[in-house]
Amino acid sequence: MPSLGEGWEVCNDPIRIMVGSRLAAPSLDFLLGTDQLGRNTFSRTITGGRIPLLVAFASLGSSLAVGLVLGLIAGFGPRWLDNLLLLVFDTIRSFPSIIFALAVIALLGPSLASVILVIAHLRTCRAHPDRSAA
Repeated sequence: MPSLGEGWEVCNDPIRIMVGSRLAAPSLDFLLGTDQLGRNTFSRTITGGRIPLLVAFASLGSSLAVGLVLGLIAGFGPRWLDNLLLLVFDTIRSFPSIIFALAVIALLGPSLASVILVIAHLRTCRAHPDRSAA
């Protein structure tokens, strides 16, 4: 996955307009061809995939870490703590996701970190408790 690495260089500048290569078919020079302005489609795809992959992996990793810790606390802790965590997460799950996301983004400001935080929080809170394993 070339779009993961920050040090990966794409073969052509993704925003450079090459008028002579408009709507070129895929070739060795342009792996996915060019668009109507002559921009390299492969370079644009690789460059455009960096931020979505960063958001996905960061929110998934933080959601997994928080969920694992809270699950271990609920599983090995006292019963009252398990009931308290279940009550808190049921309360959070009853709140509409889009309203929560908009409120957090309004409070923290529109940034990549706040989007990662919202997605990680919503994924952690949407997990279904499985008491049979504990």
